[in-house]
Amino acid sequence: MKSVALSDAKARLSELIDEARIGGEPLVIRKRKKDVAVLLEVGKFRRLQKLEDQYKSLQLRKALQDPMYPLRTVLTELDLGV
Repeated sequence: MKSVALSDAKARLSELIDEARIGGEPLVIRKRKKDVAVLLEVGKFRRLQKLEDQYKSLQLRKALQDPMYPLRTVLTELDLGV
């Protein structure tokens, strides 16, 4: 996966957005040699969100079928708050 320093990303943001949109490859943005963000084509981002929602929904359904896990615990673990 390609990465770029934050300072470079600031200077080339428009170009990098076009690359992500057209090429479809995510771009890791680094600050002080640490990964801090990802520039991702919006279609891929939405698919990832949908997958995450489906996963959380599946986990919630499993938890509701298994009385060993209190609903409050599951909601907290899935970061759905109570």
